[in-house]
Amino acid sequence: MVAALSPAPALLAWNIVFLKQVSTGAIIVEYGFDEVNQKGFFLSESVDLVPGEKYRLALRDSVGDSMCCDYGEGSIAVYATVDGVEEILTFRDGSFDASENKVFTVLESYARGAQKDSKVCIESDEDQQFHVDDKVGSKGCEWLLMNMDRFDYMCEFVDVSSICPKTCKSCELFA
Repeated sequence: MVAALSPAPALLAWNIVFLKQVSTGAIIVEYGFDEVNQKGFFLSESVDLVPGEKYRLALRDSVGDSMCCDYGEGSIAVYATVDGVEEILTFRDGSFDASENKVFTVLESYARGAQKDSKVCIESDEDQQFHVDDKVGSKGCEWLLMNMDRFDYMCEFVDVSSICPKTCKSCELFA
């Protein structure tokens, strides 16, 4: 499910793209500029996402002040409903420039009938790494723990918080 609150929705366009098929234009859900015009509108849209696959949430603002500031505060989140409980896949507050892209992965454990692993709250070994950026490269949980002051935002990514649940304080999400 996608939930968006925008104080000026006519200025915002967003979509979710299935990254495995990005070359074929596999847009899962999309709202363009001026499609929603009601100020302070809360949008909730149900979409089917495939566990184990990567997606991109792309946000565009026609004015360049995002979903905040001049018109009020906004946000957008993508949730998975697992056993009747909403689990956050990605979230973005209203503060960004003219555009923002958030890549997220739907965990395999979110598949219907998936078995829960009782060891998910144990930090992974350093063999499991995640990509930080082109300058830093790929790192693991120990590095993230030592650099939380600058890289705590990495825990917003489901793949990072699932690899490092103890560091990201996300054990309850993966228990």
